[in-house]
Amino acid sequence: FFVPSVMDAHRRPYSLDQLRPTATLESWRRWYVLSDPVLERSFHERSQKMTVKPSIIWAFFMILEGLLLGVIFPYAVPTSTLNLLSLSEASFHWIHAFPFTLGTLLLIVLASCRLARTHCIQILTVAVFAMITFHGAFTWFQITGWQNQDKERLNLVWKLLKDDPTAETQLRTHLAEVYQYFAARDQIVFCVPQLSVFFLLPYSRFTSVALILSCMGFMMAMGVNGKVDTAITMDHVLFMVVGSIHITLLSRHSTMWRRRHFIAEYQYSAALEKAIEASRRADSILNHTLKNTMADAAGEIEIFLETACTCQSLTPLKQCMGLLQRGMRCCRHRQAYFLLAADAYQPQLVAQNLLRFGTGLATGRLLSMQFPNIDVFMDPILCSLVFDNAISNAFMHGHRSEPEVSFIITCDPLCMAGQPDMVRVTFRVTNRHDSQKPPITKSFVDALRKGVPVERSSLLSDQIGFQHSILAARAIGADLDLYQEGDFVILQLVMNVKRATDERLEPRTSVSASDHDAPVFPRGLTILCIDDSAPARRLMEHGFTKWLSAGKVIALGGCQQDYVTFQDTVMREKPDIVVCDQHLDFDYLGTDLVQGLKDGGYTGLLCIRSGNHSEQDVELYMKSGARCVFPKDMPMCKMAQILKEQYLGWIDAAHSNVQTTLSPTGTEIAVGFSPGQFAVVDIC
Repeated sequence: FFVPSVMDAHRRPYSLDQLRPTATLESWRRWYVLSDPVLERSFHERSQKMTVKPSIIWAFFMILEGLLLGVIFPYAVPTSTLNLLSLSEASFHWIHAFPFTLGTLLLIVLASCRLARTHCIQILTVAVFAMITFHGAFTWFQITGWQNQDKERLNLVWKLLKDDPTAETQLRTHLAEVYQYFAARDQIVFCVPQLSVFFLLPYSRFTSVALILSCMGFMMAMGVNGKVDTAITMDHVLFMVVGSIHITLLSRHSTMWRRRHFIAEYQYSAALEKAIEASRRADSILNHTLKNTMADAAGEIEIFLETACTCQSLTPLKQCMGLLQRGMRCCRHRQAYFLLAADAYQPQLVAQNLLRFGTGLATGRLLSMQFPNIDVFMDPILCSLVFDNAISNAFMHGHRSEPEVSFIITCDPLCMAGQPDMVRVTFRVTNRHDSQKPPITKSFVDALRKGVPVERSSLLSDQIGFQHSILAARAIGADLDLYQEGDFVILQLVMNVKRATDERLEPRTSVSASDHDAPVFPRGLTILCIDDSAPARRLMEHGFTKWLSAGKVIALGGCQQDYVTFQDTVMREKPDIVVCDQHLDFDYLGTDLVQGLKDGGYTGLLCIRSGNHSEQDVELYMKSGARCVFPKDMPMCKMAQILKEQYLGWIDAAHSNVQTTLSPTGTEIAVGFSPGQFAVVDIC
């Protein structure tokens, strides 16, 4: 009951000898405790919990003993034998009612009182002490029964010795000594299982004192009525004391062994947690660095494409930029993928335009596409995971020269009573099958759904992507299917969603120029941005100048002096818009800079542009005073479009002198701004 399952020898990557130098124990008056009080408390708490099961087993044995000796045995013994013992059936029941009552009471206490489980060692120790004392008191009952029995069986002997008082006294004395000796021995035999319970309990001052008191209780209960000679009592008690010392030494050794295993388990768990935490930090650093690197590369390509001439030879570079943006999006959704793999993801339904969603996934890929221009509530993170994998696999494992990949989204109304806004959306990715690879069969797909290892096929090299897609579809309540019709492999996902706006089902294969039209925006604004990445500074300087027609763009972050004098620079230049990166060089944070500007009385539009875009990150940005949050994978033209709308809304709210209210996060939001439009800017 006391050996942890994680300490199995065949799974243990270390030996106890290696841990003994670090398994710190300190001795104080021969009571061994762990030097760390927190660990000592944890050890005792676990010991209390692990003693519950042995206590229940012990209680059942006591109930069984009471039933056998107090209920069954009296009816199996002839009445004449009970008469010889000077007993009635009722008295025999009551004598053995004690173990039955004690066991039943222990079960009731452990089952009904939660506090008793935290003190199970003490309760079991007291119960064992009571049973040992009971067996000591039972000796006089056993001696009396034997003496009464001999009066009937040895009646002829007593008649012959009636005229010889000396011989009669000598026989009675001899029989009394024999009865005392064997009665005490029998009860000691009954006490051995009780004493062995102390071996199972952790060695401590309480259990050691209780063991000594048990021996004293047995001796006092056995000699209190005067039927047992003191010499015989001391002889048997000495035997119990020697046995108790032996049990104490064994208990001490086993407890030390348990403590060493407890320390080894604790050190193993601490080392595992440390390794996991280090892995998480390294993963976070790698993820952040990867996002920033891809953002810088995409920014350099974006600047080049906007300044270079338009020609067909730049198409691969545009595709490369689309791939970088998808890579940054996947990095940004790392936490969602982690929760999905842990089966702990909760779908996040947001209003999403299917045309923009499909176009974003198809960017940088040569495929045919058809998407309806309709807004629905869906989970863009998991849907993008499914179709990023599907489109990539279609190109990777489809026909080598003519893959004929297509991505089509269709939307059909549902006639559901009481839910007129429900629609059925069907996503379908199709590619031509490679004739040199085996076809996709139903048994193959079923094996993938169950996670059964299968041979590599034309779909995937290791089937990991499809299994993740199955997890994502299950999380959002969608039906995912993979099948082959003729020469084409089809991956289809069907789900029922709620429509966000009026349905507009005109098929479109590209985004029109009107999507980039912006409202009237003042020219010649001063925009100040700070970023520790030179490509990011060049991208914002170029993009704000081109897309916002800014009169002056101040790009800071190239040296430490820019961060030291940042607030003074803002107050001196009085920019209309300030854009900060979150993680900056020299241990500066964008949230600290934004908070400083807000506390200093800056009245312009504060924005944060960061690669970290989780819910916790966005909440932190908004609490610091930022009004807009942009991911770094957003193209500059889209960022400029949204920034125009936010700035115009900001100006209108400032000139109308309307009251401001507090958002759930405590950030002031001007009346007329919707939280989704104002607080967080995201793309699928």
